[in-house]
Amino acid sequence: MDLDDSNLSFFHHWLLKLSERVDLIVVANRVGRRELPKNVEIFALAGGGAAGKVFSLWGYARQYLKDCDGIFAHMCPEYALAIWLCAKLWQKRILFWYTHKDITLKLRLVERCVDKIFTASAESFRLSSKKVEVTGHGIDLRLFGPKEGGADPRRLLTVGRITPSKDLETMILAVKSLREDGYAVTFDIVGAPYLNEDKIYFEGLEELVQKSNLAGAVRFLGALPNDRLPEVYREYGVFLHASKTGSLDKAVLEAMASGLYVVSSSGSFRFLPELYRYHENDAANLAAKVGEIITTRPQNNLREMVLREHNLDALIAKIIKYF
Repeated sequence: MDLDDSNLSFFHHWLLKLSERVDLIVVANRVGRRELPKNVEIFALAGGGAAGKVFSLWGYARQYLKDCDGIFAHMCPEYALAIWLCAKLWQKRILFWYTHKDITLKLRLVERCVDKIFTASAESFRLSSKKVEVTGHGIDLRLFGPKEGGADPRRLLTVGRITPSKDLETMILAVKSLREDGYAVTFDIVGAPYLNEDKIYFEGLEELVQKSNLAGAVRFLGALPNDRLPEVYREYGVFLHASKTGSLDKAVLEAMASGLYVVSSSGSFRFLPELYRYHENDAANLAAKVGEIITTRPQNNLREMVLREHNLDALIAKIIKYF
């Protein structure tokens, strides 16, 4: 729970929306900067290891759970598993939100323990279960909106963790091809590596930029907290995306809500018009798609898709209705 966290700060907006309708007691793994109303109480898990954190969670449960209407566990199966016994003792239902392609032993256990599972898409929860309901992502349309008059489609952007599954080298090679064909494109990458393998991958990308003579045209801007992203998106015209995780990437939906064209190779976005999809690992195909967008500037209706299917207000209403 931290507005300065580049990965999970978006959840702050979920809590703000929920707090308009209900009182909240939030137990987080770590607590940092937040700006929440008085009807939201926030506690950090104590203890040096997993066992200590479980006992810390049980302590909060013993103090507060009997007066709550239910439990909402976000993403981590460990949270739902740790609170399950307390939930049974006080007869409280657990709603679990999860978006990831991996089917682990912990996930199989969680599916048995919780009462309901919400997920963003069919690809985001791949364990067969009658408890699953596909709700779409929760994008705050009041935060993410287009720039008046639109932005230059020659300004390209991608947002997300720098890791091999994002296939950033194909995007960089597409930029090289576009510039060789006379398109004065620039490409900014918002995100940072986390694991050691990510850092090695990042070093390779920096080398590729130098060897391709793209210094200045391709920039690595580092990670940014979610509350800075709305203003960032509005300064770009096209969002490039490739992910092999199989999940519906929230950053793509934020870009769509912000009025950007999106070009993706991910199977999770097969619902996009053909112009906005390119062949995986195919820099030439990606360059051709972006070049056509720059040249023709087609009508962009992607924000309407987010409004219909991934609206935060609608998701919050479903969470509250369940309890």
